Amino acid sequence: MDQADWKIIETNIADGASKTVASLLHQPKDLTEILRARKDQITTEKATIDVMMKTMLQSHIEGVHSSIGNMDNVVNSIQRLRSDFQGILKDLKEVKNLNHHFREIREEHSRHSQLGAAVENAKQIFNVAEIAEKTQRLIEEGKLLLAHQSISDLERSRDDLMFEFFKQPSTSHMDQITLERYFQPVEKLSVALAAQIWTRIARCINIIRQEPAIIVSCLRIIEREERIDAKAIERKAASGFCPNNRPKQWRAKCFSVLDHSVSERIEGSKITESTKDKTWLVTHLEVIRKNVLSDLSVVRGAAIPCFPPDYDIMNAYARMYHQSIAKQIAELIDHEKLQAEDIVTMLTWLEEYEGPDCLGSPHVQINVKTLGEPLLAQEKIEHLVDQYQAATSINIDNWLTRALNVEKSLWMSDQKPDESTQYFQTQTPTDVFQIFDQNINIASRMGESMAKRMYAVCLGKLAAFSISLKNAFFDYRTEKFKDRSQLMNYTPVMMALVNDCSRYIEFVQLWAQKKSGLGHTELVSQCYECFEHIRLEAIACLLEEPLHDLSQSIKDLFTAAWQKAITSESMHTIAATLKDYGGDYQQHLMLPNFVETMEIAQLKILRYYLQAILDRKLKFRSAEERSDAADRLGMDIEILSHFNMDLAFATPVNEGGKPVVADDKVDILLSYEIFENICELLRCEADMIQLELSTFVQKFPDVSPQQLARLLDIRGDMKIDLNDLSRNDGSKILDVMSGEFGRKKTRTIFSEVGFRPGHH
Repeated sequence: MDQADWKIIETNIADGASKTVASLLHQPKDLTEILRARKDQITTEKATIDVMMKTMLQSHIEGVHSSIGNMDNVVNSIQRLRSDFQGILKDLKEVKNLNHHFREIREEHSRHSQLGAAVENAKQIFNVAEIAEKTQRLIEEGKLLLAHQSISDLERSRDDLMFEFFKQPSTSHMDQITLERYFQPVEKLSVALAAQIWTRIARCINIIRQEPAIIVSCLRIIEREERIDAKAIERKAASGFCPNNRPKQWRAKCFSVLDHSVSERIEGSKITESTKDKTWLVTHLEVIRKNVLSDLSVVRGAAIPCFPPDYDIMNAYARMYHQSIAKQIAELIDHEKLQAEDIVTMLTWLEEYEGPDCLGSPHVQINVKTLGEPLLAQEKIEHLVDQYQAATSINIDNWLTRALNVEKSLWMSDQKPDESTQYFQTQTPTDVFQIFDQNINIASRMGESMAKRMYAVCLGKLAAFSISLKNAFFDYRTEKFKDRSQLMNYTPVMMALVNDCSRYIEFVQLWAQKKSGLGHTELVSQCYECFEHIRLEAIACLLEEPLHDLSQSIKDLFTAAWQKAITSESMHTIAATLKDYGGDYQQHLMLPNFVETMEIAQLKILRYYLQAILDRKLKFRSAEERSDAADRLGMDIEILSHFNMDLAFATPVNEGGKPVVADDKVDILLSYEIFENICELLRCEADMIQLELSTFVQKFPDVSPQQLARLLDIRGDMKIDLNDLSRNDGSKILDVMSGEFGRKKTRTIFSEVGFRPGHH
């Protein structure tokens, strides 16, 4: 109850008590009455408590009396039981001594049991021969269920009689032998029936397609035998007796027969010898695939309803095929000498084994991971991969060597390179990349990992081939310049080589796009750089002939004869020669190669020219000489620049219309401007030289202080100490250079021209 409820009850009791007391206190004499009433109340309550105590005590006393009586009864009962047990023990001792009087009764009971078993199986016992003959006919007619029923009845009769003999240790051994001989036809019938069953089970796949009832009958017999085995095992556990032919374990035998039939089917798929047919492995593995797909489809569609669920026949068959195929593949690898194409076939087949064309087919639907170990251990797969990679590497090396030898033989012949596409080129780049693509595509059939490995191999071989190609054409170049009257196709060959390098680069770039998922970007970049370097080297070799022809004209630049000449005959000769060769180049070089070749040719001329300016002892004595030299230099550069203008259309430009120049290449237009500014340095008054130097250094930040000092020294009116620029007018150069410190240095020909103080 809540505290509030208790307060209400207490209040009510207090009110009641107050009213009672108030009712008794109407007069002074009522006080005496109250005391008397209180005394009477106490007396009454005391009497009530006394009565309750007496009643309770009386009840306890009676319970004790009853318990004592019950204990007496228990003691008496125990004494009676003790007396009875003693009597029983005495009687048992007397019965024990009567055991030998019942021996005859026991023997009679045993004979009665044997006779009872004999009577129960009398029909089978007396008609064993007849039943055996009838059962044999049933087996021959294929009525296996009826035959098995007869055999089971005979076996049960025999086993019951044998059990009775087993229970009588004193039974004559000859009687047991006689009984076994009498029932010997039963064992033969069982063997014959088993032979028929196993024949049908071995042909399960074929039979179940047409007459699944036959397999069902065989399985029913097997399951009957399993139940009989179970009962025999139970009886052995209970009595120790078990017939000699039990347990038969026909279910285990059934799986063994199925496994053997699967192994034979896989073994039988090898129809040719590897020494006679190059495609033997392809044929062999294809037959295995078709057999597996066909048989497991039948199992999935027809065998599952026929077999008991606990047989799990689909997975059981899949494991059998898996294990048999694994054994077959292991034997092939261990005993056959697999060639590279055989390894590809094997690894490709292993890759496709769990795919939709085999176990992954909708008609089969088997997860290979549930079948245990893979068909081939990973270490063996790695060994095959290494073996294939080594063989393929050798084949590629041999092929590339032959291809290079063919190309070198064409170089030495009188036959020009192919120009069916206008440009000189050879078939080698296409052939090289076709053979590489073929190997990568073949490897991709064996899985992405193998494709990546083969991609790396091909890139490595391509890089190595580029080095061999470079060495070969350098040898060819050396042979040419031993006697320039020989190897008249040198220029066409070099042009073809330049174009071929561009095609190699295009193929590499195409690979980088299409095969980006295979990685190895560093190797791709390496191949690109290799062929780009060879292309530039080939261009340099190609230009050796015109530069050789121009050697004398180049030597005449910025000399005393050049200073005294009225016209720029040397530069006209240089431009005409370049134009002559350029016409041939334009016809047979791809446009980007032609443009770059002619740019390189001009840069070489400009470098020679700048080197001549820096190296010559030519020094002017007057402003007039400087002005004439500047005019002559300007005329020379104008002649050469007119030639360059014809190539401007092919030069890449940016959004502002300015030519795009790679960071690692020399800017040809800026290099032309060098000579314009040199002319300005020559014409400039001495008091304006500081400003002109500042402009020069800003435009050509890669010029060195020594180069700039040599240019000023040529003027002849300035005091320049090339060994110590801090002295005299050389300090102006240092001041200008220090102001331009830290600027990005655009590459011009100054970066490629050395300063040789010894020429001063």
